Amino acid sequence: MKNYLVQCLFVCLVISLSSRVAIAFEEEHEAHEHGHATLTVVQEKDELQMVFKSPAMNIVGFEHQPNTAEQKAKVEAAEGILKDAKRLFQLSSSAGCELEHVTVSSALLSGAHKGHYDEHHEDHDDEHHDEHDDHHEASHSEFEAEYHFECKNIAALKDVKVSLFELFNSLQEVEAQVISSAGQSLQELDHRKTSITF
Repeated sequence: MKNYLVQCLFVCLVISLSSRVAIAFEEEHEAHEHGHATLTVVQEKDELQMVFKSPAMNIVGFEHQPNTAEQKAKVEAAEGILKDAKRLFQLSSSAGCELEHVTVSSALLSGAHKGHYDEHHEDHDDEHHDEHDDHHEASHSEFEAEYHFECKNIAALKDVKVSLFELFNSLQEVEAQVISSAGQSLQELDHRKTSITF
């Protein structure tokens, strides 16, 4: 019983500290900088969670709602790449980590998935409202992707190779906030340094 209570307190402490550090990190890096992105990595027990955030400019080359077929294709392709966790992140194989789920979100995705009816809608009031929303969303659109892994041997997880720079040429730097049982660290990744270490 005592061990269970200690474990519960430790988990609560880690979660509390993790969220506070993540909030502080996010507030510190709220500035919308092209070429820069953030990656928050939290390891807790046998789980690994990662959240990648980037201005849309780094991912698709624009931040407004996609207007052309080519722009819509770029947004849909980016969504596909961001959903492919195995392509983006190579985890220490000895850790036995399996992807449980991934979510990708962006204000641009709704524009890329609009149907035929939406593209030819004749209602002037709706068009004006949509244009206003598009203008507001375009100012600082971003992509956010969340990844959740379950690992059989989390202690063997020593590093994560990040392939974001190979897939998104406009990306210059990723600031990675890493929170694990070993402690917390801020690691800067770029084209030369592409691995997070624990």
